[in-house]
Amino acid sequence: DDVKRFGPLDNFSSFPFENALKNIKKLVRKPTHPLQQIANRVQEQELGKAVKPDVKNKIVAKMEHNLGPVLPEWRHAKQYSKIKVNGHSLSVSSGENCVKLKDGSVCLVRNILIEIESNQVMFVVDYVNRCQSFFDYPILSDEIGIVRFDQCTGQYKTISINDIWYKCACLPDSRLGFVVFPVNH
Repeated sequence: DDVKRFGPLDNFSSFPFENALKNIKKLVRKPTHPLQQIANRVQEQELGKAVKPDVKNKIVAKMEHNLGPVLPEWRHAKQYSKIKVNGHSLSVSSGENCVKLKDGSVCLVRNILIEIESNQVMFVVDYVNRCQSFFDYPILSDEIGIVRFDQCTGQYKTISINDIWYKCACLPDSRLGFVVFPVNH
């Protein structure tokens, strides 16, 4: 009768509430004044989040070197081979250096730079040439971020860390050059 009246079970199921109920129950420590206890625990949790430093937003650069390509305006910056940002690592090594930018272009990271005075992170990248879909059935693969290319432009440019949309895996393919897949984070 309820299904006829309200539609599919998902429209009136209390399962999401029941799922959250166990977390709410853990906030109550004594049988008296449960509502006040829940409000106090939630407030404590929120205060703890505000005071506790966010470790994930920490940028950790590793493996300093001085062998990578550097554009003239960044010649005073320190060079690194690996960096960890928001819990994800990026490297200049093959397989760890492919990124897709917010403008939709794909590039390979050739060097990681950190400006000493401003602590600004920049990447020296080489854009890929002629990105094409890797497959076209059942949909074009570039719609889900999978593309192929045969070579890079060979012209280095610098990009900001904010220009990166997501990290990719770049795998060699003997027939087609390279295939780029988005990496699930």
